[in-house]
Amino acid sequence: MNRAHDSAPERAPFGSITPWQGKWRLRYTDNAKNRRSGGVFDNFDDAWFERARLAVLFRAGKLTPEAIEGGKGIGEAVSEQPSADITVRAWLKQQKEVRRHSLSEESFINEQSYVKRVEDVWGDYVISGLTVEALRDWSRAIQKWWDSPELHTSLSSRKHTYSCLSAHLRLAVEEGHLLWNPAKVKGAWRRVSPLRPRRTEGEAKAIIAELPEDLRILALLSADCHLRPGEARGLNRGDYDPKTGRLHVERRDSTKGKRHLAAPKNESWGSVKVTPRMVKLVERHLEELPAGAPDDPMFPGPRCPRASHSYVRRAWERARDAVGDPTWHVHDLRGVGLTAMEELGVSRKDLKSRSRHRSDEALAVYLHTDDRRDADVAAQWTWLPATEDQGAMAESSEDTAA
Repeated sequence: MNRAHDSAPERAPFGSITPWQGKWRLRYTDNAKNRRSGGVFDNFDDAWFERARLAVLFRAGKLTPEAIEGGKGIGEAVSEQPSADITVRAWLKQQKEVRRHSLSEESFINEQSYVKRVEDVWGDYVISGLTVEALRDWSRAIQKWWDSPELHTSLSSRKHTYSCLSAHLRLAVEEGHLLWNPAKVKGAWRRVSPLRPRRTEGEAKAIIAELPEDLRILALLSADCHLRPGEARGLNRGDYDPKTGRLHVERRDSTKGKRHLAAPKNESWGSVKVTPRMVKLVERHLEELPAGAPDDPMFPGPRCPRASHSYVRRAWERARDAVGDPTWHVHDLRGVGLTAMEELGVSRKDLKSRSRHRSDEALAVYLHTDDRRDADVAAQWTWLPATEDQGAMAESSEDTAA
């Protein structure tokens, strides 16, 4: 059905139609700037026709309650008046299906883990009774709790939990359960990422030497091209260009929900120049693989076409235990390469390009310094004159003052 004509003037969309519990929900803003519900419909076309009817009334300034009720027969819309006594837990449960349809599968799974944390604290509260003071006290409490040394790896969870709560409270405002969003805690959105542990090239090589032969190239390439674990597993044979010596990062092997190939984290597509020594190892690895197509995985698994997360993790854990360092994570290989290149004098801008980080803050958690580098920097800083020249400098200063 053609719902628009080429000659019709372009207008901003009126209202929104979103999936809701297997149906379609219409919401709009009336002439008094109040957010209202237009009803729930069994199919999209009915919701679209009702939105078109309300849009005509809105532009004519006649969007009154009587006019709205006069069209309720279209699509047999169901009234959706919110309850003032709804609890946070009931509200989160009601919004679950809405979020399932509006978010990707991976984002939905991630959000539900934070929804559980919100429910544990606020589940029994009446949503209209939430206040800025209560949320501020909660934010301070979880900041103190997550700042403890044994929980340093969960610092970013504070930001995600708060943002999850704030997003659902914004929906509550739109539905009329709240007049305004009380999630106004200053600094609660701030993401605090812990500094990843410092790892040396020698430690990395010792663990890689203990890996099965089919995973050594994967680990070396992860350090050389600063790949995330899922990006390394997601590589295909055709992602390496032998003419330019560049590796194209176009996907990752995601374990969120059902295993699937997804875009790189934060959609950070890009290509990385492979170092000369690594080029020889990669090309030899590709030559030794059985005949296949460019879309075939670069690192096949023993039981499936592509090496799985569990296969790589188990092999890595056995290797790190063999060298006596159980704290090493395969993701630490990314930081080994970045720190080594920074020590060679590579600029932060070039490091961001190679690692495909979007911000200096995200890159900084991988970079480290030590007393040796601090001493080298101090030795190279020569803004003061040599010792034998200090007396002359002092005399010159006295003459200038006189």
